[in-house]
Amino acid sequence: MNITLEQLHEDIVGLKREIRSLREIVAEDFELSDNVKKDILHSRSQGKLVSHEEMRKEFG
Repeated sequence: MNITLEQLHEDIVGLKREIRSLREIVAEDFELSDNVKKDILHSRSQGKLVSHEEMRKEFG
């Protein structure tokens, strides 16, 4: 498989565009909804931790 400089250039330009887009997303100021905040507080109050292995079994 031969890769030309032009192909490399196109790939790099595409990656630069994607990185710029990701930077804009990360820079946005997000705030959690009240429902999500309530769910987080509830789950933290349960004090029950789940191992990574348990999560993999459940969702993996």
